[in-house]
Amino acid sequence: MPIAATPRERRLPMICADQSISENALASRLGNETLPAGMLAPMDLACAVLIAALVFLSRYFTRGGLYFVDGPRLVRAIQNHTYVIQPPGYWLYIHLGALFHNPASGLLLINELFSAGGAAVFFLLARKTCLSTQTAVLAALAYSSIFFVWFAGDIQSSYASQILFAPLTIYLFFLYRENKSVWRLALCGASYAIGAGLRPSDGAFLAPLFIFITFAFVSRWTHRIAVFVLALLLSMAWYIPTQLALRNSHSIDLSGQLGSLAFQVSPLLTGINSRSIANIIRVILPLMAAFWVLLPAVNFRRKSMESWAVLLWVVPGLLFFLLIYMADAPYLTFMTGGIILAAALSKRRHLPTILLLICFAFNTLLFLGARPLAGNGRADQAINFYIVKYCYYGIRHQWAGTIGRH
Repeated sequence: MPIAATPRERRLPMICADQSISENALASRLGNETLPAGMLAPMDLACAVLIAALVFLSRYFTRGGLYFVDGPRLVRAIQNHTYVIQPPGYWLYIHLGALFHNPASGLLLINELFSAGGAAVFFLLARKTCLSTQTAVLAALAYSSIFFVWFAGDIQSSYASQILFAPLTIYLFFLYRENKSVWRLALCGASYAIGAGLRPSDGAFLAPLFIFITFAFVSRWTHRIAVFVLALLLSMAWYIPTQLALRNSHSIDLSGQLGSLAFQVSPLLTGINSRSIANIIRVILPLMAAFWVLLPAVNFRRKSMESWAVLLWVVPGLLFFLLIYMADAPYLTFMTGGIILAAALSKRRHLPTILLLICFAFNTLLFLGARPLAGNGRADQAINFYIVKYCYYGIRHQWAGTIGRH
């Protein structure tokens, strides 16, 4: 049952690119001044459906075979009924694939749906942050076209789950804030727990954002405690079976696996050497290739709620990847929405819209048209291995190992 807003809640600032507009102007700008709280305006619904359809088709016609890193292991885990691979196991994601007669095709379909649904939800989230329809559409298109995000939706791996669940959790908090019903709050906790279950490492990276949004949007302590307890209980529903399955499979524990990798490449643990520098390049090069065009639009404002939300969406995972370990560019998928919003919410007039359009066009051309560089220099090899491998050419030629093998 909806609960009336308290005086404190009514004073909370809206996450909005333009805090100065009146409530009536805001309603008019969003196009839903006559609609009940939480109901989509027809134009927003139509745009979301069209975006989802476009993204689904783009993934379907560029989908890859069973080859990339965890893909074969995931299918084998289904076939031998262990339902886990190396830690953190991915028990929940593997069970989704087990619902299909052909697990390899099923996992691709799941990721295509995650990609399409995530793009639509990101558009709706952008509208909730007071972006115009045009800017929100371009933000969603840019979000879905980032080359490693597109790649994540074309292979059998859990990266694509965060295309949907990272923005969905935040969007559901917006819906709760409009109409404070208990079931909407429950959806917030459920979305976070399911997303964390599908890719546990990203759930850990997004935990600070989840806590921040809960305190920012939920003023009643009873509701805060309820959403945390619900998220914890639902997380236990996948965490406990995962641990039991990992124990039965005699797999190395997470700390042992991560430790062995981190002690090879972590700048914190090994200092600056060729391997730690390579790890940093694995993070920086894909980010710069994907988002360089948006940098002029990023403009953080002090004491701004959206600035804190964006930072908590991006920084925890980014610091881990830079300082501890990262293997592949799609690891960055979960933070992509925060980076896009950081540019889209800029107050620099028409600049964000223009740059989002360029970002969408550039990443689309990069993903579809990138070809390996012929040179043998380190720069050529880095671009091939850290960028081209995650484009359509890499999918068609099934680049899973080092570039030097091809």
